[in-house]
Amino acid sequence: MKTSHPFYPLGLSLPHYVPNTLSSLELVSTFAAGTLVIFAGARILVNTVNKKPASSEKIVCLWFALCGFIHLFFEGYFGATAGEIASSTHIFAQLWREYALSDSRYMSYDAFTVAMEWICALFCGPISFYLVYAITTNHPSRYPLQMMVSLAQLYGDALYYATAAIEVYGSTRPESYYFWVYFVMLNAFWIVIPSYLLYRGFVEVVEVFKRDTAPGKKGKAE
Repeated sequence: MKTSHPFYPLGLSLPHYVPNTLSSLELVSTFAAGTLVIFAGARILVNTVNKKPASSEKIVCLWFALCGFIHLFFEGYFGATAGEIASSTHIFAQLWREYALSDSRYMSYDAFTVAMEWICALFCGPISFYLVYAITTNHPSRYPLQMMVSLAQLYGDALYYATAAIEVYGSTRPESYYFWVYFVMLNAFWIVIPSYLLYRGFVEVVEVFKRDTAPGKKGKAE
């Protein structure tokens, strides 16, 4: 017997699908609460290591702390259990099923989404956590790593949008809420913020090389 499910396209085969035990409101609230806990913990950590960090640096630390948790644990969970998301009752699986209403590729073991999430988990996750330390302690590796992670996030999200557009958004439910809020808005954070951080990193690196290659700099060093 064919199992019914809420995902598009309607003919998508998900024989092991089980519905969520939590409502959409409960799942969204859980995710929001988890985000607040991560922000609170990261802020305490940053203030402990550096008593007077600039407000803008605090915000960047909170961003990378959130990225670290999402990439390593949430997306890492998807990468490790992609073939079981449709049938699992784990809270992460239910969150992915909720999000998959905007993109059923997360239900169908789509090669692109599985590969993308694995790369994000294994590459961007650990480096994002390290960046919290690097920014807090003003470590010289901060800007190169910030640019690397931001470029990876920007490139991955651009491909994610592009591949969905090429498929004419056939994996998205027709309701505007799922498309504009889940698909567009939630992913837009990983376009706008990485773009800004990539620009900031580029400006800082250029300024360093400007100082090092200024006229007379070599003569003074000698």
